[in-house]
Amino acid sequence: MGKKVALLIGIGNYGSGLKTLQCPANGVNAMNTVLAEPEIGGFDEVIPLIDPDVGTMRSQIGAVFGRLAKSDLALFYFTGHGIKDMTGEFYLTTAQTQLFDNGRLNPGTAVEAEFVKRVMGNCYAQRKVIILDCCFGAAFAEGFLTMDDGGVDLEAELGGKGWVVLTAATARNYALEQEGEPLSVYTRYLTEGLRTGAAAKRGNAYISVGQLHDYLRTQVQKVAPTMSPEIFNARQGQAIQIAKAAIATRELTYREAIRSKIRRGQIGGAGRVYLNTLQQQLQLPPQRAAELETQELQPYAQKQAHLDTYRQALLAEIEVEYPLGDDAIADLQDLQKLLNLRDRDVRPLVIKTLQALSVRGDVRAMVSRLFSPPEITQPALPEPSQIQLPAIDIPLRSARGIDYQPLVELLRSQQWQEADQFTRQQMLKIAGRTTAGWLRGEDWENFPATDLQTIDQLWQAYSSDRFGLSLQIAAWESAGAHVDLETMRTVGIQLGWKPPEGYWKEPEGYTYNLSAPPGHLPTQLTKVGSLGRKFQAVAQKLRRQLPEPANAIGEPAQPVNPRVPHWSERWGMTAQSYPFETMRVNERGDIVERIAGEAECFVEDLGNGVTLEMVYIPGGEFLMGASEDEAGAFSDEPPQHRVTVPEFSLGKFAVTQAQYAAITGKNPSHFKGDQRPVERGAWQDAVAFCKALTDRTGKRYRLPSEAEWEYACRAHTSTPFAFGPTLTPDLANYDGNYSYGQGPEGTYRQQTTEVGQFLPNGLGLYDLHGNVWEWCADGWHYTYDGAPSDGTAWTAGGEQNGRVIRGGAWNVDPRLCRSASRLRLTPDLRNYDIGFRVVCSPPRT
Repeated sequence: MGKKVALLIGIGNYGSGLKTLQCPANGVNAMNTVLAEPEIGGFDEVIPLIDPDVGTMRSQIGAVFGRLAKSDLALFYFTGHGIKDMTGEFYLTTAQTQLFDNGRLNPGTAVEAEFVKRVMGNCYAQRKVIILDCCFGAAFAEGFLTMDDGGVDLEAELGGKGWVVLTAATARNYALEQEGEPLSVYTRYLTEGLRTGAAAKRGNAYISVGQLHDYLRTQVQKVAPTMSPEIFNARQGQAIQIAKAAIATRELTYREAIRSKIRRGQIGGAGRVYLNTLQQQLQLPPQRAAELETQELQPYAQKQAHLDTYRQALLAEIEVEYPLGDDAIADLQDLQKLLNLRDRDVRPLVIKTLQALSVRGDVRAMVSRLFSPPEITQPALPEPSQIQLPAIDIPLRSARGIDYQPLVELLRSQQWQEADQFTRQQMLKIAGRTTAGWLRGEDWENFPATDLQTIDQLWQAYSSDRFGLSLQIAAWESAGAHVDLETMRTVGIQLGWKPPEGYWKEPEGYTYNLSAPPGHLPTQLTKVGSLGRKFQAVAQKLRRQLPEPANAIGEPAQPVNPRVPHWSERWGMTAQSYPFETMRVNERGDIVERIAGEAECFVEDLGNGVTLEMVYIPGGEFLMGASEDEAGAFSDEPPQHRVTVPEFSLGKFAVTQAQYAAITGKNPSHFKGDQRPVERGAWQDAVAFCKALTDRTGKRYRLPSEAEWEYACRAHTSTPFAFGPTLTPDLANYDGNYSYGQGPEGTYRQQTTEVGQFLPNGLGLYDLHGNVWEWCADGWHYTYDGAPSDGTAWTAGGEQNGRVIRGGAWNVDPRLCRSASRLRLTPDLRNYDIGFRVVCSPPRT
């Protein structure tokens, strides 16, 4: 096992021409504490270096990283000023760094990034993490010390392959420290995320660099919206495990629940009741629960304090003079920059304040002067309240009594963002999902066609066919009208909902003017995993012929959208939902996209604190088997054929040893551990377990068919793996000495791991690639010729003494872990790499 070594450098004191910083020394000390703690960072060696001169800094960088071995982890943390010279070269400052009288850098007093790049490039350690909490220019004001635009390309400056670089901000943003605060904003949340475990995803025992960056970006932007923490990574850099998640599972569960219930910086009434109930169920001490809430709400409170400060300054200027003079406007713009507030944060506040005061003069002109250049790029856009398009005769019909007149007025005045917010609010209200804030697939399927058509017609009419649900459906149909994730990405890029590379946009990242792509608005209002069901449902409902209502607002004359019961009602189950995150990698195994999802399940109580979580899998159609050009495919995987799979539920994990023992009283496993998958069970043993579970619960449990297993494993993907075109040892447990395609080699764990240690697929299911093979109900057939197309198990014909296993295992190469991979075994074989998971069928009706 390799060593973990960290070099921490903080520069707060400088030569002439640079502002002294108070936070760097504190940042180094805080990082030292967290990384050196055995139960958190667990670093073998942490070298803190505060205010070194040029020689000492260069010497320590060379000495620390020049002696590491291939299996080691190298971490370099720098906090202080960062400077560019006249040629554009980027430098890290030292205690000797000075600027000449003309403002230029004395290059002999700083350490050039090229030196760091050379040292890290020559370092043998395969895992390299660079964290830069630094400024790109001199401070411009007291109170908040900010960094000027420098145009520094950090990925180019500090290398691409072999390491990952985290930065507090790009050259277009401001990294900062607040006067009176002991730590910079970035380092505050960096150490907090590691110390408390808040950066970890639920169920993960370790914090990866990617998880840490996601946490930092979210928390920092709550406080300082103009800051944009970035990550520049190469070969699987984001998956490097940097610390243990030293936090009780119940605290992480409660913390995630708090985040889900925060609306506009506050916890609403229903959210408060939910959290109080959850706190009691988790038996979390009230004082600790309150502390966690304070931590999660603090960024929102700080941002609101900044807005209040700006508003007080605006009122003070108005009291002196209105219309505001050039000096007052310049001071307010400086203050906005100082407080790290975006135009879109401040503009509504300014408009509301000026309107409340009934100031004289042209409000539009004053807003334009304060926010020049405006964030909205539409040329010469008038103040929305002064635009008034002619009214268009569209019946405002609603099956739920919604008054759409306010939407008409917002669209007539081209207040696109406000119109989108109103649309979201009413659609959530109709679906009963106001607290959740997004719609599930079944919500779209149950959404009144009357209301969808009214919303669509209004958006189309007042945007001159630029926006509307119909345009979104047209984009989906032009992409093939499929529901797989690849189609969703294609449509998302076309509609402007996501960039070609990177994450899907939140509503605040949308473009609220007519320069947006066709169909851009209204916003998607659903998670990526539910987009396909949304498009299917909306397409059907927009084409439906509706009867004329008795009046403009109210119930239609006859029902046009009978409610489809939720699956839990039809099944007689109590449904629970859980959030998750999955990801997509490219051919090299680099993470190219992180996708948030939410799944629903019911929980079976097996006694003595042992439970079984069964995830609901909506029915659908997919192509089963390997494509003709899939690398590494075997002759028993074709031909690809279309299969329609009815709804079912599948174990969230492979059956664990604790679950198996709770039902059978036995544990045949070689690798012992309650939360490890049970193994060394024959096919007959798995069938017997299902029968005993059926007898215990009264529900219909069985092994999955091959079609159900592959449908669940693919999770609406068509690539060799649910995560993309390759697999990495950071995504699944297999023999990391081997790679698939251009993917990386990595860790070979040589045993099973506890279930849920890796990210789930797009349906929220864990460990379908690797860990243990999983028995299916089907008999063995050497090809799919004549296979059922309805998702049932293929038990007729074939080789009756052969059964199918799927998914690969801890001791095989990734080729065998593909979604389409299948093997034949005799049903009496017991081995320490074979397990199973169970299906629960819907009740008979």
